[in-house]
Amino acid sequence: MAKDKVAEEAWLRELVAALGEGRPARTVPPPAEAPDALRNLQPLTSKPVLYLANVGEGASHEPPEDLAAYARAQGARAAAVSARLEAELAELGAEEAISMREEMDAGESGLATVVREAWELLGLISFFTAGEGKEGRAWAIEQGTPARRAAGKVHTDIERGFVAAEVVPWKDLVEAGGYAAARERAKLRVEGRDYEVRDGDVITVRFTP
Repeated sequence: MAKDKVAEEAWLRELVAALGEGRPARTVPPPAEAPDALRNLQPLTSKPVLYLANVGEGASHEPPEDLAAYARAQGARAAAVSARLEAELAELGAEEAISMREEMDAGESGLATVVREAWELLGLISFFTAGEGKEGRAWAIEQGTPARRAAGKVHTDIERGFVAAEVVPWKDLVEAGGYAAARERAKLRVEGRDYEVRDGDVITVRFTP
């Protein structure tokens, strides 16, 4: 029997045992020898799960420990939001809401928390494309995506003709006030096709049509 089939069979036995114990499939990762085993089976409990705790206005920004522990045991993530606080702030103007949030040390918005946790759960990051006279766009990719494959999110022709990528972290670009100043400060660098794109990178792709 092929090596991958042997590994897949052993994984299936472990998976069945875990399900019998009440543990979800996500707690039993597929073996390296059979990386497609989970995708082939697609068990319902392998889907990513995010638990949200509705906490009081003055509560910690962290989820209750019992919920956090349960989420860890289930191979999931947990976060805390205050629905009451978010509802009250939603009735204020944007600047007033920001000021009130800072005064209350309320941290980021509930929506931002949910989005951040969901992206962490799904293993996603975002990079940006922008330039003079061009619309700024954000693109979602998996963590560890190389520059050439990331370019394919913009257009398949750009991926095919990829030559190099000019990269600058968005914070450095904003602080510099533009590409020219970022280049003078040596914040703008040229990366090759295998460069692992990082969250918040602003990328300009050089390619041949």
